[in-house]
Amino acid sequence: MSKSGKSFLLLVSSGLAVIFLFAAWTVSHTGKMTSFQFVRTVICDEVDESFNPLGISNTFDPGTRQLCLWFEYYTDFEACNLNIRWFYRDLLVSSENLVIHSPRGRKTFCLLREDGSPLPSGSYEVNIGVNGKNYTDLEFSITDTNPTSTL
Repeated sequence: MSKSGKSFLLLVSSGLAVIFLFAAWTVSHTGKMTSFQFVRTVICDEVDESFNPLGISNTFDPGTRQLCLWFEYYTDFEACNLNIRWFYRDLLVSSENLVIHSPRGRKTFCLLREDGSPLPSGSYEVNIGVNGKNYTDLEFSITDTNPTSTL
């Protein structure tokens, strides 16, 4: 074998060894290679008896007393830490933490006031964190979609 052929073989072998060592290190530090996927995420008014979302939108009418984050997911994680954070006009108004042990399912988290009064009009955002990392954001608002003209 020529000198350039041996050099190429040595380079390829070294590259494969580095890839193998990195993969082994990754698996040893994470337990196993895993994933988390949202099948669907929505903001809705409520859920029905079959746990399906109702009133899906990103704009809701004034007087709304409750809004729900509904999602369907699947995961390879043995346990998954979720952090749901609700923001109103960029201010954190609610935060919930949950550990999921099921490999697939549906979850609902609702935003409402303790006294049952309507949620204030304006812009909202909900962040979903998975295992300490921000995974997705959903923006929505409570605004008058049919303003009346006062002439």
